[in-house]
Amino acid sequence: MDRHRKRYPAGHHRSLGMDLGELAAVVTELTGDHLPEDWSEKILTFHELLCAENKIHNLTRIVDFEDYLIKHVLDSLLVLRCFPELAESHYTILDAGTGGGFPAVPLAITLPQLEIVAVDSRGKKVAALQRMVQKLDLLNVTPLQANLDELQRDPEYRHNFDFVLVRALGKSEKVFRLTANLLMPPGGKLILYKTPHSLASELKELEQRLRQSRKYPLRYRLSEVYQLPQEAGERQFLWGEFSPVTHPREN
Repeated sequence: MDRHRKRYPAGHHRSLGMDLGELAAVVTELTGDHLPEDWSEKILTFHELLCAENKIHNLTRIVDFEDYLIKHVLDSLLVLRCFPELAESHYTILDAGTGGGFPAVPLAITLPQLEIVAVDSRGKKVAALQRMVQKLDLLNVTPLQANLDELQRDPEYRHNFDFVLVRALGKSEKVFRLTANLLMPPGGKLILYKTPHSLASELKELEQRLRQSRKYPLRYRLSEVYQLPQEAGERQFLWGEFSPVTHPREN
């Protein structure tokens, strides 16, 4: 029996969309390798846990199973299309503004060699994520309640991460300012999950900020535009590499 064949939660009525087996095939292509034996089971269990917690804490608007597979799981893992090296080695990763655990949990399930700190400023969401992570037995995810501005001043986390991933945390300029000193120099990468529409309005402000301040030795780049299946939206990554700098202050 195919361990990644489709399986749906009790009471679920399938709509037109991607099933678990189809997603497993796509993700296997993204990683370039076999998936963990328990990958499908954990992806399904995570959905069940997320739906249960969501009734109490409003973690996400996306609860339909196929929408969850495409708009949460696959979208979280699309970063592997742009940065395949994530699947090839051990890295320390910060998921800034993790909310319900995206992209932290799909990445941790898919690539167990990664060490991920999943940060959010909202205590109830972090507590919910902690419960889900424990039930999923994900030893490579550490939920943490913290403010990013304070976190990058903390010696334990300052210049500590190979990658900082940001999927939903506001405008690009603000994110750059709040995460610069969390990256490990040289070569630490900040990766923002964006859309072509959001970037059209944010790049001008970001470029202006970078011109005004010498405290951001950054060269930002844009990925190609990736189309999610079933016309579920577009994804584009904005990323840059940082060097060690003095903690940035507002001009």
